[in-house]
Amino acid sequence: MRAHLFALAGLTLLSVVLTYPLIIHLGNRIPGPPAPGDNLEYVYKVWWFKHALFELSPATPFFNPDAFYPFGYPVTLSETTLSNTIPALPLTLVFGEVVAYNLTLLASFILSALGMYLLVFGWTHSRSAAFVTA
Repeated sequence: MRAHLFALAGLTLLSVVLTYPLIIHLGNRIPGPPAPGDNLEYVYKVWWFKHALFELSPATPFFNPDAFYPFGYPVTLSETTLSNTIPALPLTLVFGEVVAYNLTLLASFILSALGMYLLVFGWTHSRSAAFVTA
């Protein structure tokens, strides 16, 4: 288990280096292309879920009555990315939507690399091959 933790630490460090300068701009930059980019839509959804659940209560996060007024907008008509939005909710409450989005983005790199590491390690039982492949 300890060897896997060392691999996780190495993959985390590698993810931080490869996504640089994300780590030093967690709260004031959003990586990706300028508008209109999907990155801004995802930050909006992270904000909207927090806003709907904690500030407009009771409200559903799956429908925004203010967008496309007076008809509203079913948020489920586009990607809701619940696998990113739900884990980002606690981070959004504490740090805000930009930091939450950036940390979720960074975590996606780390967890993807860890998953690949564990998959290759399970096939080969070689930690070095698993780390290089991840």
